[in-house]
Amino acid sequence: MTFDSAQAEDALQRLKASLAEARRDATPLRIAGGNSKSDWWRTSASRAFPVEDYRGIVRYEPSELVVTARAGTPLLELEPLLASHGQCLAAEPPILSPASTVGGAVAAGLSGPGRPWRGALRDHVLGVKLLAVNGEVLRFGGEVMKNVAGYDVSRLCTGAWGRLGPLLEISLRVAPVPACSVTAVWQADEIEAQRRMTEMRRAPLPLSGCLHLDGLLRVRLSGAPAAVTAALDVLLPEHIDEDETSWTQWRNHQHPFFLQPGRIWRVSVPPATPPLGDFGKHATDWMGGVRWYRLEGDGTALAEAAAAHGGFCRPWRHPGFSAGESGATGLLEQRVTASFNPGRLFNPGID
Repeated sequence: MTFDSAQAEDALQRLKASLAEARRDATPLRIAGGNSKSDWWRTSASRAFPVEDYRGIVRYEPSELVVTARAGTPLLELEPLLASHGQCLAAEPPILSPASTVGGAVAAGLSGPGRPWRGALRDHVLGVKLLAVNGEVLRFGGEVMKNVAGYDVSRLCTGAWGRLGPLLEISLRVAPVPACSVTAVWQADEIEAQRRMTEMRRAPLPLSGCLHLDGLLRVRLSGAPAAVTAALDVLLPEHIDEDETSWTQWRNHQHPFFLQPGRIWRVSVPPATPPLGDFGKHATDWMGGVRWYRLEGDGTALAEAAAAHGGFCRPWRHPGFSAGESGATGLLEQRVTASFNPGRLFNPGID
């Protein structure tokens, strides 16, 4: 965990020198942290711009629920520090390997099973430092909420996959670890699972995860022991599981569903969307808001089914993945990217 400011400054100067060289040569750069998501996205840049040496905790104020870390800090170093103070990253960003970094998590913008109730990762980003194309270090946001006027660039960086430039530091709001967490389990087909999820969405329950897979509906309840006990008395599950292992595996994409051979498609739809049809093995996540499908082919029929319900479909974890949006949102993204990343020096080809 120890990484003093002198080492960090040396690492920053090396980054600036590498950037200056790339500008002189007009050579695009591929930003890399722990490289744990290297097969999740694509860029035409071949020269690596590694930031893993720019690491370490800058500030941590447990009483203020805020931590600031350099981008190359491994998540497996940050999370034990937070846990030692009874705190955690509420958004549960995936830890795909021991090399997964804070900067990589924010650049990807991915959130875990509790996202519908605990908020997305971008909701917990308070501020960032960014390395601009000209070598200047830019700071956006800070370490408190409601500190931004105009574009909230710190949150625009979340999920941008490096299109606005390399992240250097990130300030995150952290949360207390729930005092109690258990999983309620029922056997249920897709129709029954949808019915139960609809009922639970209407009830004041301490929900922190909901997954339907392989005929089982698993609902995680987290909070004060009394609140969890009261929820169990209302829900009357067939089984109660106190082991968090399966949720950790799902968060980190290490669950057997993700590890089996074949292409996976991620579908985002309104939570109340009925079953989309027979597209093979799938899982329902985020109380129905995300559906994961394992199928071959180009996914056209699945995309059409999602679009019919106001959703969209993307291939997941293979070289064809693109982070860009379409329509009006895509045009806005292109304008912002052009302002921060003229000439597409950083991670070109993500659009």
